[in-house]
Amino acid sequence: MSQMVLHFPICEDYSSESFLPLSHVQSALEALKSLRTGLVIYGEKGVGKTHLLKTWAEETGATYLRASELQATVDLDFPKLALDLDGLSQQESCFALINHCLTEGKICVVSSDLAIAKREDLIPELKSRLLLLDQAAIEKPAESDLEVLIVKWAADRQMNLSPDVMQYLLLRCERDVGILRGILNHLDETALAEKRAITKPLVRKVLEGGAE
Repeated sequence: MSQMVLHFPICEDYSSESFLPLSHVQSALEALKSLRTGLVIYGEKGVGKTHLLKTWAEETGATYLRASELQATVDLDFPKLALDLDGLSQQESCFALINHCLTEGKICVVSSDLAIAKREDLIPELKSRLLLLDQAAIEKPAESDLEVLIVKWAADRQMNLSPDVMQYLLLRCERDVGILRGILNHLDETALAEKRAITKPLVRKVLEGGAE
């Protein structure tokens, strides 16, 4: 059976308390423990880069910034930097931030959907500075990790998912963290609106977007 690719709204919980140090993020966690000047954490959307970056920032007191929200002039008064590099528009501002960290000996951790060496959208000055940082990949979660994540998300929402329902869901959805979390949100909303338990017929209704 072919997998369905769905795009439901996603409400992410990025608190450090909700972060799960599963196997697919272990190499990045080890790299964070041995930080020298800085680190680029890269991987596909939905594998946990933002959650890991925000958790590190919360635990270390680093300033968290999104490249997509940067202005032409940036404040360089921060102890450490956590920078989400995706969606960037002010590349000169990103360069100023990374260059400041390197010249002043401040630790910075950057997240990116692609490995820096493979990004063709970066200006040469910014790319050269980012390549000076250590690089760590986050792989797609294994199915066992996805099951743990689904259990966690369901518990957060006080949802009762039976093992049969969970396997039914995993067999019919793309193995993508963001998509699965979005589906769970939609399942929760539908179950509450219809005042019914989460069963296979309800999951099928949500996935197909129509009647059972």
